[in-house]
Parts: sequence; C-alpha cells; structure tokens
Amino acid sequence: MRKIIATLICFVILTGCSSTSIKEETSQNIITMSIKQNDETVEILDNTVQLRRAPFSFLFNFTQPDGLLVHASMDNSTYLKAESGKPLSELPGFKNTSISEELFNKESVLYLSDDAPSYWYYTDETDSRFNSVQHEETGFTCRRDIKNIIDITTGKNKLVSGQMKGDTIYIVIIKADWNKDYTERIELNRKLLKIIFNI
Repeated sequence: MRKIIATLICFVILTGCSSTSIKEETSQNIITMSIKQNDETVEILDNTVQLRRAPFSFLFNFTQPDGLLVHASMDNSTYLKAESGKPLSELPGFKNTSISEELFNKESVLYLSDDAPSYWYYTDETDSRFNSVQHEETGFTCRRDIKNIIDITTGKNKLVSGQMKGDTIYIVIIKADWNKDYTERIELNRKLLKIIFNI
C-alpha cells in the first residue's frame, strides 16, 4: 500500500512540474522557416537550399509578434563556428549591432556582412521588417522577399547575372532575448542555412 501511495505522490509531483507555460515558452523559441522561389517552396536538405540566381523569399512562422537576428555572408567563418556549437558571444557575425534597415523591407534586400546581423521582426502592422505578414489562427506568417543581395562593405549586388555558378551564402539565424539589465543577449535557439546558387 505504501508503494502505491508513494508512486501516486511521485506522479502528482512530476505532472505538476510539467506546466503548460513551460511548453508554450519552448514552442515560441522554435524557428520555423521555409524558402520560396517563383511562389514554390524549395526543399531544404541538410541546412542547404539550391536556388536559381533570381528573386526568392524567406517565410517565418511566429506564434506571436517576434523577431530574429539574421547574419548572412559569403564567408563561412560564422556559419562553421555556429555549426560547431560555439556560443553567441563567440560568433564573429554578431559582434556589432544590427544593420540599420528600412521598415517593410521596401528594397527587398538581404544584407551581407562579416560582423553584423540584420534584425528581422514583426511588432504590428505599422512596425515590421517583413514585406508582408499573414495573420492566421496559430500566429503569423512573415514573408521577406529578396530581390537584391547587398554586400554592405562594397555596396555590390550579389544577385546579378554573370556571377559564378556555385556561389554560396552562409546564413545563421538566432532567436535571442536580453538579460535582465540589457547588457547581454541570451540565445534561445539557432538555425543554419546555406544558399547555393546553382544557375
């Protein structure tokens, strides 16, 4: 009888600790992303997507208004360190503050930088860095169209004809929040992506 009571007590304690709020917080930190080109979803395999050298779009699903730090570069240093599990503080692409961008991504641009990320976010209909946001029962689908890939150091547009086949852009996406005194970013999740232009 004592064993049965003890088992019941353990069950109550364990189920009590597994609160709904913890599960909800975890699900909010998941980075759900897809890539479209010509309005068709392109398959991502092993964190790699093959694209034609033409406009494409990122789509992110948020359960609530949210934002992501997005570092893009043709140098793979940050990507490889992120892939190996180095903490956010040791990723060179996140050393500087985020790149200043227009609201609503009017130029449909992806910025390349060796030491600074962009901050893609949706707050509400008046404050967003996405081209469009679709409201759904489960949250928001935020679309960022890319018609220009600008290297902020040289100002050159990398999404132009005449570049070599096989050009690769390395992208590290970080979901983060600030600590209590806003002196350090705390990483909540990360996602990696290699874009290879095959034509």
